[in-house]
Amino acid sequence: MDKVIAETNDEFCRLINRRLTHKLIRLHDKGYELDFGLLKNRGLCCLQSGQCFEEESVSVTLIDQVYDFITNSYKYLHTVETACGKRGILLIEGIYRLHLKASPVSSSLSLGFQQLA
Repeated sequence: MDKVIAETNDEFCRLINRRLTHKLIRLHDKGYELDFGLLKNRGLCCLQSGQCFEEESVSVTLIDQVYDFITNSYKYLHTVETACGKRGILLIEGIYRLHLKASPVSSSLSLGFQQLA
């Protein structure tokens, strides 16, 4: 019985994480091919090249919120465009600019997610 529940749960997690995977593939198809990480100084770093960017030299757009069953947490999917034309994805456990500030988020905050075509 436990094995059946475990297999069903694993299958459910794969189905849910498939949503995130499909969004990432669509963004890659649109030219957002790089992956970015968040730096302590509010900047971003390209994970492929190691090139770092100051906060002022990037444009970050919130795309969606997804639940990641691998880490059991919500993730916020952002697109990143740098001043030098690099494009990629930032996936973090908060909204980019709000995540950087240590202030509470109002419950009335409206999250205007950009639609993926």
